[in-house]
Amino acid sequence: MFNDEIVEVRLDAIAALTPLIVHGELQKEQLEIVLKCLDDAVVDSRQALRDLLAKAEFADAECMHIAKLILVLNAASNYEPIVSLLPDCVLKHYRFLRAATSDLVAPIKILEKPTEALSLTSIPSKEISGSTADILVNAYERLQEVIREPTLADRNALRRYIIEYGLILQPVSGLRDVNAISAFNEPLAGAARFIASLCEISSALESLAQVVLKGGGDISDATGTIHQEIVRIRCAEHQFSGVPSEMASFLIEAGMFLSLLESLVEMTVTPERYAHTVLRIRSVIAEAESRWAATGESCEQAVSLIAGILEPLDGPEWDSKKILSVGAFGHLLVTHAPFLPDVFPNIGDIKAKWAQISEPNRDVAIEKPLRFVAGLPCAVRLVATLHNVTENDRHNLRVQVDYPNNTRGYFRPLSTDISEEGDRISSLVLISSSEAWSDAADVILTLVLMTDSSQQAVSVPLLDSPSSAQPATVRLRAHPMTRT
Repeated sequence: MFNDEIVEVRLDAIAALTPLIVHGELQKEQLEIVLKCLDDAVVDSRQALRDLLAKAEFADAECMHIAKLILVLNAASNYEPIVSLLPDCVLKHYRFLRAATSDLVAPIKILEKPTEALSLTSIPSKEISGSTADILVNAYERLQEVIREPTLADRNALRRYIIEYGLILQPVSGLRDVNAISAFNEPLAGAARFIASLCEISSALESLAQVVLKGGGDISDATGTIHQEIVRIRCAEHQFSGVPSEMASFLIEAGMFLSLLESLVEMTVTPERYAHTVLRIRSVIAEAESRWAATGESCEQAVSLIAGILEPLDGPEWDSKKILSVGAFGHLLVTHAPFLPDVFPNIGDIKAKWAQISEPNRDVAIEKPLRFVAGLPCAVRLVATLHNVTENDRHNLRVQVDYPNNTRGYFRPLSTDISEEGDRISSLVLISSSEAWSDAADVILTLVLMTDSSQQAVSVPLLDSPSSAQPATVRLRAHPMTRT
């Protein structure tokens, strides 16, 4: 009846519901139906609906969109960089709320300009008090302050809070995760995700140190988790461009620390493999020093840790009793755990490395299975645009092929498959199966960067957009068959 063609019927329906609305709660679905009446061309209908809503009780907090928006706008009036995170539609809502409820919504200087073409996304950053980089700096400062909390549980809870509530935005903003920040402000996405990675890495460093060094859990189960976190660090190192040397140095130190932690576990669980463990420790240190030489200087704490480890290992040959004991090794790691750098320069320059795959077409690849003879390779054309990748990245670019039997292969594109500008790849990827399949199954192609590590190579996926955490992949249906 609210959308009846006859004006009187619509007015009577609203009038009949108004005295009853106080005896119940308005559900979200019901509210959406009622709000459609605000588009009514008849002024009386719109005013009657406002009177009804003024008396309504809402069952769901999601019904309170205007209340949330008022809180966000008031936050922006005190901290204008928040404006750059808001979609353009908020501008119209702001002007309406300022006109209708000026006592509830404080003025935002940057939005008070009398221009019809004003757009939130077009506002130059220099016209905003501070910039989006200020938001990131604020996030990093809060991450550094986490270490002041007395317990590991409190510190990890705060790190999760920084990620879940859009890094540094107050909970009132409603931007509850990094994905939301990326959606509202694409240039901010890469740096936001990098800081989120730092949160996760910092949490893992402390948690694993607690398990291995302080007896906070089963040490034998730590190796798998350590390896997973080393992969996370490699992703942070290679999925972003514009990472300053201070951050690159910290990530090298964090990776070295976890690898040494893994060696400590091996030394504890299998002491008979001491000689092998020592060789691995030397290899870990040598790789870190080599990478520091190419990236930037290591911090004093890392230098001190390396010196403390090598001192008993490099002792004179006649002093054969001098070894790196488990206790001494563990003490060195406890007292030399990595800490985030004091400053984060050029934080706004960090960009995600991503690729957009245009061929194979995702829809066609799923609908039309690729049939080929088992035992013979089949070529699939892969075309994609590349963004923010370096010359070294192009050298390490691979197409990762995942088969339904959990096997994996890597295909290296020819140098001529990548454009001279380095922003496009068009390559024939070979897929094969030694056996025929009873039916078509999924084969997944992913664009990855192979890290050059002497310990264990890690494939780091390119992202599928500048504001996404998903890898650049395409899924196709394949069906190897027997020769007929």
